Amino acid sequence: MVKISSSPWWRFASPASCIRQKLLANELTAADLESIAPEGPFCGRNAILTLACFHELELLEILLDKGLVTQSQLALRDPRPENAINTIWLLANQNAIALLKKIKNAGLLTAEQLKAVFKGKSRSWNVLSLLGHYKHFDFINELLDENFITAELVAFDLVWLLAKFAQEELLRKFLDNDFIPREYVGAHPSKGEDTGKTLLWFLCEHGFMALFNRLISSGLVTSSSLEVRVKQGPDEGANVVLGLARYREIESLTLLEQKGLLTSTQLTACYQNGPEAGANVILYLFYSEQFDFIQTLLKKRLFTQEILAQAAEGGTDCSVNIVWLGISLHFYDVFLELILQGLINSSHLSVSPTQGDQIGVNSLMLLAQNGCWDLIEILHKQRLLTTEHFNGHYGAEDVEHKGMNVVFLLILNKQLTLLEAFLGDDLLLPEHFGQLVENGEFAGTNAAWMLAFFGEFVLLHRLIKKRLILAEHLLASPTVETTRFFDILSNRQKLLCGFKLRSAKIPKPMNNPIREFAGKNVLWLTESTGGAGLVSSLIGQSLITPAHLWPASADLTLTAPLMLFANNQRFTLIDKLLESGVLNADLLNYSYTSGPDAGKNLVWLIIFHKQFDLLKKVLTRNLLRCDQLAACSNTGGYTGKNCVWLLIFFKQFDLVSDLLAADLLSEELLHAKARQGQYTGRSALDLLTIFHQDNLILQCRNVELIDEETYQSLLRKKRTSTNTAIEAVQNKETSSFGFRIFDATGPHEEKAPDTAHKSRVLSTKY
Repeated sequence: MVKISSSPWWRFASPASCIRQKLLANELTAADLESIAPEGPFCGRNAILTLACFHELELLEILLDKGLVTQSQLALRDPRPENAINTIWLLANQNAIALLKKIKNAGLLTAEQLKAVFKGKSRSWNVLSLLGHYKHFDFINELLDENFITAELVAFDLVWLLAKFAQEELLRKFLDNDFIPREYVGAHPSKGEDTGKTLLWFLCEHGFMALFNRLISSGLVTSSSLEVRVKQGPDEGANVVLGLARYREIESLTLLEQKGLLTSTQLTACYQNGPEAGANVILYLFYSEQFDFIQTLLKKRLFTQEILAQAAEGGTDCSVNIVWLGISLHFYDVFLELILQGLINSSHLSVSPTQGDQIGVNSLMLLAQNGCWDLIEILHKQRLLTTEHFNGHYGAEDVEHKGMNVVFLLILNKQLTLLEAFLGDDLLLPEHFGQLVENGEFAGTNAAWMLAFFGEFVLLHRLIKKRLILAEHLLASPTVETTRFFDILSNRQKLLCGFKLRSAKIPKPMNNPIREFAGKNVLWLTESTGGAGLVSSLIGQSLITPAHLWPASADLTLTAPLMLFANNQRFTLIDKLLESGVLNADLLNYSYTSGPDAGKNLVWLIIFHKQFDLLKKVLTRNLLRCDQLAACSNTGGYTGKNCVWLLIFFKQFDLVSDLLAADLLSEELLHAKARQGQYTGRSALDLLTIFHQDNLILQCRNVELIDEETYQSLLRKKRTSTNTAIEAVQNKETSSFGFRIFDATGPHEEKAPDTAHKSRVLSTKY
């Protein structure tokens, strides 16, 4: 029995001071320490409990060493109901582990003493929970091994602390002894940084998967315990299922699925901040390529549209969702199943990364670059594609083929049936056909150019009529001079920017592996591949401008469509260009600075091909200039022979007279001499003399294009010239251009140049 003294000896003084005095006097007994104060500040307490309250740990240890401490003294609890604590609890709360171990080793500790608990407003702490708080897990293990711990003593706080501080062995022993009830598994602190972190969370975080799986097999895990989400910190928004997916604990996830514990709600959990923000369970399963497990979840119909819409906000694939990631990882069967289950909507297909080398690449673009035409067709039939989806393109600055879009890939891979289906549903816009590729082998081209390259002029014409291809789109041309498209397109194994080129029939005019296409625009391709009818239509629709006819890059290479028209004798087209007002004085004067046509301009070619009526129209429209007439070939048998020289050579004296009347002739034009071929060294003025054009010569003299001395010299030459001299000139060998011998009346019909061969596609000069 505990003795209650009406007037304990330590009542009105400091208990520690009184005890020390009695110790010095050797008068202190165990009975003295058991007396309980009936009233006052120490009411209901004995000396031992009072010393513990005042943190007199050294004095308590002295009393313990002297054998004055008993189990009953230690077991006495504070009489106040809200503080049902004893000396053992106080020592644990003060982290006096050495003293507690001494008490245990002295045989004074009992399981009953460990039941002492402090009941606060929000939580309660017993002795074992305090020991766990101070991480005295070795001591707890000793108590467990010596059977001090019972299920009654194991509070949730202790189990949670063991999990937080990774005490796997103690948790295993507790589980062996059935100390962990089901309600502890999903419980968590109600406030603080660990709010929402359960026993399961910490087991997953520390990798104690054997214990985790054992809890599942023991039936201690419920669906609700898996749904608990972390409330703050870097893991905010996550639940244990998300943790399992992140750490790739597929065995545990499979066990949960087999037990029917997984729900769609659990799968929507995602991180709310940090580099993993937006990542949910399915996203991690995709990243770890858990194809079989994903298929299992699909069969259980655990996917929802909400899950698919969640987008990762951090990481390398910023802002992508499940749909995008699945396609990028080639999980096409999963994607198809999602479509068939009606889970995919149009918004899922619109997202694309906002950073990295996949900027601008949406789901449709991914499918196109990987050649998934069947899936694209299914999306179209399901009415899931919108105009917005065709905006997908390679948008990163340094990526190869920057600017290449979905429509370009469709044309490049000859998926024209799909393209026409999209056209039929009005899903495409002009910008889809006009967007330029900026890098790589196709730099400078667009979808319109590719259609012309493949000779798809019917489709091209249709697009133009629908105003989907505009005048500026036709300006596109490759900017890489070393590009050989035949080499690229014929190499069926080559991967370009992640997509494999499919088999495509190359138009016949394009099958020359050494022909380069740098600077050659849509108009050039159309003409060179026999699409003259389309060119005529373009002229009629006012879609051709001077920039189309003579691109800025056409000065050094044979890429000007206008010159191609002339060399291919498409003078009907040139006439239409004149009538439409597109043909201007500058276009008539542009000439190449290199190649077989160096020095020639359009006026020279018009005369060379005897299109004199066309020349008259040009003259009538005041488009001719003196400098245009100075053009002459820099190579071959016509070197040095300018436009006026040719007109006289072809006996177009009326036209020469008209030029003279229009003040378009100059002294330089008349005196320029042929440097090669027939009449080498003879000028236009000489030809007038040879052809007896006295009247024209006189007109030139009258306008002072010929000085008096020259004029008199010509008259003398005419008087002294003989038929023998004329015949000597006419008996020269035929020039390299195949002209026959001339008599005194002028040239016969030429055999060359071959102007009658209009069926050829490209000029032989190319």
